[in-house]
Amino acid sequence: MPYVRISLMVPKSGRGVEAGQLLDAVAHFCEGQPGFIHGYRLEQSDNSGLIGRVTIWADERSADAVAQLDHMLALRSTLNEVVRKGSHQERGFWAYDTSAPSESSGRGADTELSAEEVLRSVERIVSRGT
Repeated sequence: MPYVRISLMVPKSGRGVEAGQLLDAVAHFCEGQPGFIHGYRLEQSDNSGLIGRVTIWADERSADAVAQLDHMLALRSTLNEVVRKGSHQERGFWAYDTSAPSESSGRGADTELSAEEVLRSVERIVSRGT
């Protein structure tokens, strides 16, 4: 099952464009990294001021490994300078495709799937959004 990481934050006043560019830089860095499947930048649809990103990974291990790379740590440090203190929230989730009975059974995080199974699941999820 895929692993999804969601990061939400509120840019400091006048720093929204810069924060968005940094989120794009994070997404571009993730592209091509082992285990990376897809990513999205999030823009508010309300008055919350929140922006963020969603990344989809083959597994949690891959997401954690990329998060610890020097370049990613530098990007995140720079991003922390342009967002409101305390507003950055990051969460990880196992993604279960509820249309596939084998995935919606609530398998644990220790269950290993083949790359083909993960890609099929993600393709189903992504195709619903288009």
